[in-house]
Amino acid sequence: MAAARLQLVHNAGMYKLLSQLNQRKACGPDNNPAVFLKSCALELTNMPSFIIQQSLDTQTLPLDWRKAFVTPSRHVLGLLLFLVFINDIVTDISSPIGLFADGLLYWEVRSLSDCHILQRDLDMLVQWSKTWSMEFNVKKSNIISITNATSNKIHHQYTMDGEPVCPTDTCMCTLV
Repeated sequence: MAAARLQLVHNAGMYKLLSQLNQRKACGPDNNPAVFLKSCALELTNMPSFIIQQSLDTQTLPLDWRKAFVTPSRHVLGLLLFLVFINDIVTDISSPIGLFADGLLYWEVRSLSDCHILQRDLDMLVQWSKTWSMEFNVKKSNIISITNATSNKIHHQYTMDGEPVCPTDTCMCTLV
């Protein structure tokens, strides 16, 4: 079965970026003034979205980008590099997780066996972070348990790189 295509670049987002360009900034290497790009944002939206999405899907850069001196805005470049950079983070992960810009979400732990799988996945994430020289700050990492169980709760001490990950009962997020 073919893998589902993940749409990472959306026309609405590209339009928003183009329409918010600062018109007072100097031209980039393409010599297109920001006022032109901003005023034609609607007409220019589809092609960059398509090119960037194709680059992510095929894991290649267009030939012109490899030859040219390209300077996209820091916001766009940062987002693109972040997406490319973490693309393989879930390759060896067994747990069903969701990726977010500032964290992960593991869906369910129903048994001690699930705890061991999650610990193995944490170990894989630590290895991945060392491979890419982007280590996790364990002191800022937390485990939060959300349950309606009143008894037989599963307790497990998770670690990252040999350091315990502190449990917390505070979540700075919105549950939907």
